[in-house]
Amino acid sequence: MILKFKQFEGKYDRITGISVDEIWKIIKITKVLYDLKTPNLNYDETGYLEKEIDYSFSNPVEYDLILKIKRDKVHRKEGFYIDGASDALEGTILIELIIDPDREPSCYNELNSFLQDTLRHEIEHLTHEGYNRIEDRPDPEKTMKIRKALNRANIKGNFVNSYKYYLLEDELGPLVHGMYRKAKTDKKPITFIFNQFLTIMEEEGVINKEKKELIYNEWVKYAKKVLPAAKYESLQ
Repeated sequence: MILKFKQFEGKYDRITGISVDEIWKIIKITKVLYDLKTPNLNYDETGYLEKEIDYSFSNPVEYDLILKIKRDKVHRKEGFYIDGASDALEGTILIELIIDPDREPSCYNELNSFLQDTLRHEIEHLTHEGYNRIEDRPDPEKTMKIRKALNRANIKGNFVNSYKYYLLEDELGPLVHGMYRKAKTDKKPITFIFNQFLTIMEEEGVINKEKKELIYNEWVKYAKKVLPAAKYESLQ
């Protein structure tokens, strides 16, 4: 497994970087149009502008990239909200982005590193199924029952076991590889990025201190197995 991860890591970095560059072109264009109060930009009913990136992403994985972007007040210290989703069977990646216009461009450096993380995360998901599947990647079907159980519990308001999502076999790779990309972008140890991510979740009440430590230890264990060249520093 380690050899296959190392074999493609440079190519994944390259295609992640290209994807993020294309997204930045749209961010900057829409910022100008927003400042000019340009009408008729085909926003949807929730205020998003949806744009399919006109670029061929084909090596080492093939996918279509779609960005949904809007500018609105964001009540987070980062000044933006970002989420990603992928459909491995269709070969698509969707990035949803809200930027607080009052925080531009001061939030751009941090936004860039989170974009790198999110794109790399979703690219890893594409290797689990469909025509981009790599043989040694986890089979999402094996964790589908756990996902469904967690979703049912969350709908009922029982979030006690929601932390298990971050330890699912088919989430470990995307999470760790995404944060490794962020670590390289920020020039930080991967353990620093792990702690940064988990601290945000703890502050937002998604996990408690005990689960934060549990997840952190599992991420480090997994990362050292598949990313031995990453930089690790103790947080003690």
